[in-house]
Amino acid sequence: MIRIKYLIKEEKNMEESKFRVWDKDEKRFWYFSPLEGLDASLKRIVEEGEKQQFSGLKDVKGKEIYEGDFIKDVYDNEELDLLDDDDYDPDEPTGVVKYMHDGWVVSDGTEEGGYYLEEFINMVEVAGNVYENEEWLPTLYSPPENVEPIKIKFRVWDGQNIIYVSKNSGYRLIFEGSDWELEFKDEMHCSSIDPCCKLMQYSGATDINGKDIYEGDIVKNGLNEEEYKRKYRKDYKEYGFSLGEFKGICTYEEDSSCWVIDNPKYPSFTMVHHLFCEIDMNLVEIIGNVYKNEELFKALSSE
Repeated sequence: MIRIKYLIKEEKNMEESKFRVWDKDEKRFWYFSPLEGLDASLKRIVEEGEKQQFSGLKDVKGKEIYEGDFIKDVYDNEELDLLDDDDYDPDEPTGVVKYMHDGWVVSDGTEEGGYYLEEFINMVEVAGNVYENEEWLPTLYSPPENVEPIKIKFRVWDGQNIIYVSKNSGYRLIFEGSDWELEFKDEMHCSSIDPCCKLMQYSGATDINGKDIYEGDIVKNGLNEEEYKRKYRKDYKEYGFSLGEFKGICTYEEDSSCWVIDNPKYPSFTMVHHLFCEIDMNLVEIIGNVYKNEELFKALSSE
């Protein structure tokens, strides 16, 4: 069976639903689209092999980029002069293509490290893949795992306290369209009609202390400059270290459909860090939230 993410994408874009399968006997890829009929031998290959989806993107040479492809960075001479990276090797890949949570990323082998493929599509080239270039596997690739779905949990600010809604809390959330109502023992406690009350969803991430990160939480992240430069050299080149060490608010970004850490200091240019993909979650710590810690929120806005 094709994994769920392929079926979901098929509804959006048939071109992006193409996939390939590695034939371990013939040592080659077979390429398919969801509308193709399969004979018995190819059906066996599809059922037994690892399916890798087409990202919908092409590299600087026009080659289609698939899940499992190794990617290398392509710089012109002027960019190389500005790079200032002694470890850069034009023949070595910087990561492997994966689908992580909310988009296609080039992962450097860690759970969070890497960058969004589409953002740098004009400066990447396919260098190989996980089957034909096994020498790069130890540092840049880990086999796909069964990822547990993110738990859907909520908490509510009722104007005075934060209430975590659970089976044992005595509280119950009732939704009707975009409106909601919080009940306690079958009596209404607060609702979306009250402007002082706010509903906040769990992001699916936890901080270094194992604490769940919710919408509205204020967090800090402490990458040192050398580590940030090594892991995110494209961002370092463009922004310096300003993105590497920060405080911000966990919020859901509608445009990119993902959880981000946002800094309210930049109203015209939102400086965001995507949870899971751009942030080392081992370094993130909750230091408060926007409702119970107004002094932190004000300080963050004026830093």
